[in-house]
Amino acid sequence: MRHIALPLLLAATFVLSGVDVEANTTVTVDRRDTPQAALGRLKRAVAQRNYAGEWATVSFGFKQRMNKRAGRTIDPSDYEMFRREQRRDPQVRQVERFMRTARMGRVRYDGKGYASATITFGGPLFFGRSIRVRLVNHHLWRLDVKGESQPYWGYKDSRLLSATRNKDGSYTIKSQNDKGEVEYSETFAASEVVRYREFTKWYFDSFGRMETQFFGGGPSS
Repeated sequence: MRHIALPLLLAATFVLSGVDVEANTTVTVDRRDTPQAALGRLKRAVAQRNYAGEWATVSFGFKQRMNKRAGRTIDPSDYEMFRREQRRDPQVRQVERFMRTARMGRVRYDGKGYASATITFGGPLFFGRSIRVRLVNHHLWRLDVKGESQPYWGYKDSRLLSATRNKDGSYTIKSQNDKGEVEYSETFAASEVVRYREFTKWYFDSFGRMETQFFGGGPSS
């Protein structure tokens, strides 16, 4: 990527259509078009101790809660350090073992981009055999530009980083702060654009009792 340095890009791994490009990991096929597929992605990441892969399965809202608890922006390397320290707890390692055979059921969609589901583990855990989780279907965009090793991407309808197609076929990338002030803007000519895509993926937004136990609490009700 060019000279861009944005909070969004520091706070999350690249989440792409079809693949996740994660820090210090190989490219992994990642199609999360259903909540069940999101669980499958998480199970693979946990089994491989791929902490950047775990971080890539949680929602923007989940990451904001982590940031608030830490008092700063958490990035994938911070999360990896946290998880390595967390694994010293035998209860955490037990959850990881039972995650390998976890199943998802009782999926309910609210029609507004959210779903709730029950994850049942392969054995009894100290907080129960199952948990009720919430997922969100994020709408994202991706812009591939010639000469760039990584794409630009962002959440649709977010001011953190947006992409707008102009009448001449060019695309303008723009970042705005909470006050609506433009902090970064760059336009790519139509001849520079390889492809623009919009897509959706399911992310975990809350892990219920497990989040309360291991991450210091879930979302406010």
